[in-house]
Amino acid sequence: MLNAHADTPIEAHRLDARLDGVWILNSMQRGGEKVEGDDLPVRMRGTTRTIKGNQMILARGGAPRQLKCTITVDTSTKPHQMDISVEKDGKVQVLKCIYEIKEDQLRIAENVTGRPETFTPDPSATRTLVTTYVRQRQSSR
Repeated sequence: MLNAHADTPIEAHRLDARLDGVWILNSMQRGGEKVEGDDLPVRMRGTTRTIKGNQMILARGGAPRQLKCTITVDTSTKPHQMDISVEKDGKVQVLKCIYEIKEDQLRIAENVTGRPETFTPDPSATRTLVTTYVRQRQSSR
């Protein structure tokens, strides 16, 4: 059966339940420089992405300001694709990303000018950012 909308991911591939949860920033890589843990910029430490279905809340560095986003994923591609949509000043902005989940780590590559193809940024390219998050463990009470 042909997909009449070849550019639209098949509905079954539009959600990825493995993304659900709270993810804490562990490392960032831009160009040839990777920083992690205590070496992260102060404003980025404690950054979280909370995902449930197609909703994501980005909280940078534990600040009270949160950015509410809508995500669309396509799991039929390798690597998987994620579009992060944010409404700002009445206009929707879409950030095209790729992502992968391995055990309790989420890695996202993003570029403001287009979707990255790999998780290895060109050392001379400063527009591609690769972030790695670890899943927040549920506290047992």
